[in-house]
Amino acid sequence: MKLLYLNGTVTAQDAVNATIVKVDLDVEKNLLTLKHDRDCDLEVMVELASVTVDEYKIEIKRTIESTWYSMATSKTLTPWYGNIAGFFHLRGMAKINRVECYSTNVVVTNQFPSYTQIVGDTIVQTDTATEWANTLTDCTTNQRRERGFWILLNTINDSYEHIPVTLGPWVGPSMGASIPLPTRPTDTPATPAPNVIGATCSVASFHTHTPTTYRTGFPRGVGPSGPDNNADTSDQVPGVVYGYTENPVGSGTIPMVHPETDPAQRYHSTGLTRRPTP
Repeated sequence: MKLLYLNGTVTAQDAVNATIVKVDLDVEKNLLTLKHDRDCDLEVMVELASVTVDEYKIEIKRTIESTWYSMATSKTLTPWYGNIAGFFHLRGMAKINRVECYSTNVVVTNQFPSYTQIVGDTIVQTDTATEWANTLTDCTTNQRRERGFWILLNTINDSYEHIPVTLGPWVGPSMGASIPLPTRPTDTPATPAPNVIGATCSVASFHTHTPTTYRTGFPRGVGPSGPDNNADTSDQVPGVVYGYTENPVGSGTIPMVHPETDPAQRYHSTGLTRRPTP
């Protein structure tokens, strides 16, 4: 029996004395986000002929590479968890009469989470609120300091983590505070294969701003500073800054001798909305 498989139009001459098979890979969606929208149903579809399929396979590769990796040896993968960020090609295979019939490639993008998704996570909210509370505890009549860390996403555990807390230098009432966060941590593994179970990657920076309870002078701006924005732009990640809410409303500032117990919030350091897809 002559076997003809393709993803296109079959001419009458092509079809003479042939069993025509059309193989497709049905992909639920083409844009995924680590953790927050990672589930995607896949199914190998065989059309245009009543044939017996001896074997199925679903494969993946990075768009810029040539090596294919196996994801499943079944007709369906429900769901596939998109746990590695990147641009990918997916394809399905149906083996019929010892012939491997492949679908055309389907393009899928798996992106890092956005600032809004990161700060909306309960673990991130708890960890950042803890360091804000510690920042207030650190503040006394003669010293204060900023606190911070890198926010990580562990896609194996499907949860956010962070590196050990970095402490800024102690400063007195007349000095501005700062924090020297370490270089953005390298992903682990640094270059994961597209079909591995997951990885740990850096997705955002975080630090606090200190109270002005024991300071004197002019009002201080709220939210990220110019250097904060520049650093996160350079690191290619969104930044999270914890500090006081403006007072009075519309001023964009807080006064000196500002009560420690006044409302505070998380601000987006406007480097990027999300880390770029590799």
